[in-house]
Amino acid sequence: MVLDHKAMGRWSLDKLRTAGPTPVYRVQVHTYAYGARLRGEKVDHVAIVGWPRENATLDDLYVWTEPYDPSVAIDALARVDRIAAECKAREGSALEIARTFPIADDCRYCPYFAPGDTAGQRGCNGRT
Repeated sequence: MVLDHKAMGRWSLDKLRTAGPTPVYRVQVHTYAYGARLRGEKVDHVAIVGWPRENATLDDLYVWTEPYDPSVAIDALARVDRIAAECKAREGSALEIARTFPIADDCRYCPYFAPGDTAGQRGCNGRT
């Protein structure tokens, strides 16, 4: 089993417990497992371990698991390749090209995320 440990706040831990992992977390753990398999490890399951960041005990520790599915990682890696090919085929600066992609729910991790930049001069504000 491949484990991905996450230190989570109350809201995120409750969401993991009630709704399962976010698509990003799920893809991450399956991609880690895919890499382990490529190195010869036997992987049958993946798990996300939600550690309570704000508590003094581990009473609220939560572990989500599912069978390993290599297609999750393969699909994600193919998406990366498609985006890279699309970026190479376009003309303009990296910021101009980044602006042409749809805005995602996890923009704060994008290198062009500039939430205070309403005019879009330094990056994308995550809204438009």
